[in-house]
Amino acid sequence: MTLTNLKEELRRKTSTEVHRLEKEADMECKQIREAAQANGQYIIEKARKNALEFAEKERTQVSAAKLKATRIVQDARFDLVEEVVGRVRVLLAKQTKNKKEYYVLLEKLIRQGTSEVGSKSKLLVRKEDAVFARRFGSLGPPIETAGGVIVVSADGRVKINNTFEALLEQNDEVVKQKAFEQLFK
Repeated sequence: MTLTNLKEELRRKTSTEVHRLEKEADMECKQIREAAQANGQYIIEKARKNALEFAEKERTQVSAAKLKATRIVQDARFDLVEEVVGRVRVLLAKQTKNKKEYYVLLEKLIRQGTSEVGSKSKLLVRKEDAVFARRFGSLGPPIETAGGVIVVSADGRVKINNTFEALLEQNDEVVKQKAFEQLFK
């Protein structure tokens, strides 16, 4: 083999090997690119999933915070209404200081009670109302109340409680509703 032939053979083998190596490198680059794209897609999908989970947690926390705030506001409103009802009780107790107006009311409460129970009934009133109430029937023992009357049938089986406390309790929801409307309309 001549030197020229040898050189030619070497070039051909070198060229073939270079071509094979380039092809291999291209294949490896393609595989690396595909793996990188797949890995990138996985990373993007995982990040998207994490972002959605985070957003859902945030929405849940915001909803919980809104519910808590609503409950706090409702509790504050309820407390304020209760305070107003307490003030109404105090004002009713003070109404007894104006004897003229109070006795007009007390007479109505006595008459309403005796009409339901009967004229032969006992009247239970505060000690300070006894002189006035005696005009409408016989008296029982004095009671502790802000004002009003308890009318008891002669046999003691029927009682009409027309005390301020009982009337407020009977109308508790109406009083609270009115207070709520006035405070938060």
